[in-house]
Parts: sequence; C-alpha cells; structure tokens
Amino acid sequence: KLAIAGTTNDVAMRGAQPQYLSAAFILEEGLELDVLRRVVASMSAELAICGASIVTGDTKVVPRGTVDRMIINTTGFGRLIKDCSVAHIKPGDHIIVSGSLAQHGACIYAEREEIAINGLISDCCTLWPAVKTLLHADLSIHAMRDATRGGLSAVLNEWALQTGYNIMVQERSIPLTQQVEGFAELLGIDPYILACEGVFVLAVEPQDSSKVIELLYQEGHNDAALVGTVKEREGTDKKPQVILHSAYNTQRLMEFPSGEILPRIC
Repeated sequence: KLAIAGTTNDVAMRGAQPQYLSAAFILEEGLELDVLRRVVASMSAELAICGASIVTGDTKVVPRGTVDRMIINTTGFGRLIKDCSVAHIKPGDHIIVSGSLAQHGACIYAEREEIAINGLISDCCTLWPAVKTLLHADLSIHAMRDATRGGLSAVLNEWALQTGYNIMVQERSIPLTQQVEGFAELLGIDPYILACEGVFVLAVEPQDSSKVIELLYQEGHNDAALVGTVKEREGTDKKPQVILHSAYNTQRLMEFPSGEILPRIC
C-alpha cells in the first residue's frame, strides 16, 4: 500500500492524474510466497483507487541476509491537469493542511519501539480522489505537497526558501489527534517533523480557501484546516523563515528538521 500510495501521491501533488507505474522487487532468498501474494494484493487494491496500472517492472532474488526480506521500488507517471508548483506561490496565499498530522511517523516509531498507544494508526492513503475533486473545481490552487519525510516543517521550510517569502503559522489551528499529541509529549518529539503518508499541504488564494476545505471535508478529510499565510519579508537581511504563533501568544521558528527521527521506511 505504501509503495503505491507514496508514488501516486507524488504524481498527484504536481496536479497530474496518476496513470502508469513501474514496480521492481528485490526479494530475500526464502521469502514466503504467501507474504509476496499479500503484498501484491495490497498493491493492486491501492492502484484501483486511482485507476493507475503497473506497466513494467523487475524481480530479483538476493542471498539470505543481504536485504530485510523485501524492497519495493516504484516510479510513477501521470497526465498533467493543472500545473501546481512552488513557483506559483505568492504573498497572501493561505496554507491549508488536509488532515491531522504525524500519524504515520508516530505509528511506525511506536511499533518499532514497542510502545502501545490505543487508537494510533497510520494515515497512509491514496490522495488522488481528493486532489481530483479540487483540480476539477477550478480553484486557485498554487502548490501542493504531501507532508512525508520531515512532515509539515520540511514542506513549509522548503517553500519559504524556494519562494523567498516568510510563512506565518498558527499553532492552535494545526490538527493533531490526541494519540499523536500524547505520543509526542511522552517522547519529547516535535510532531511537526514526523512523516505523514496521507496528508498534504496546499497554498491557495485566500478567496478559495474555504471552498478547498469544504471539498476536502466532502472527500473524507474531516480534519482539514487553514493553518497559515504566506507573507512578504521585511528587508532582505534575514533568510526566509517559518514563524509559528503559539497558543500562548508567543512566536518561535518552525525549524527545518535535522537528523533522522526514525529509520527510513520509504
């Protein structure tokens, strides 16, 4: 599921309909065929959500102990519907997130560290149905990005550096589940840097932000929220920043993630 959703989501974030994928498997000698069948069935079910197809691929079996059971490598192609790129972001744009953050990263971390938290599940899903609805609604969506490695913090800091604008974020507006909040507080982790696999960030013209959120709700993204605004920098002596306004009426920088929070899964 993650192999398919991760790749089709990347295609969708550029405003394109996912159509074709390649899939290459590197399998450890001795891997049970039932495991491979379950994986392939999961991939097929996820492909059906966006109507894409695997059109080419390869399979290699390597000696026992040289890989951890299985590696899947996918590449995706799509048909461009609307060019969504960071180059289109401009001052005044509203920043929207499509749902509660950090559930995937927190879930994987908790699983690997054997920390039991009731109700904590990954947000992994295919985003194309929601993106398709937005693209065909003729809204002024300037950019989209799935908040995967580095989470919301990575997306916004990259956008700030690439555009030269500041991004102002209201902390009280950022959607987090109770499970993620508790997990992050327990371990002292910033939830804004944890990966999502089914949440994306949008830069939208202000007059269309309420309609975008309404359509996201209709597509089942019930925690979609307006979290920030793009601003011109005052002066050029400082690099572009992501500034977080806390619930206590203070400000701090939303720093670019550094280091590895958890071993890579994708």
